[in-house]
Amino acid sequence: MPSKWDEFKSKDYIIVDMGRSAIFYIPSLKLKTKIGRETVEQNLERFLKKHIGGFTYSSMNKFGFWIDGKQEFYDECREYEASF
Repeated sequence: MPSKWDEFKSKDYIIVDMGRSAIFYIPSLKLKTKIGRETVEQNLERFLKKHIGGFTYSSMNKFGFWIDGKQEFYDECREYEASF
């Protein structure tokens, strides 16, 4: 089946279809939470590398609210993106 990118083929570069992109936001404070000996950040990034093959992330000027039990938190978010 032809790819929608076929018209851009060239000897000078290779286009690789990475699949669908998933974008998600995680509050920075949550990333620092420990799960055993690892932080959520270390655990998530290890998982994405192992099962997806890589990811990108950006620190950004986006903030969010979440409730953990009865306590409300407000924090900046980190944007993660992975293709699968």
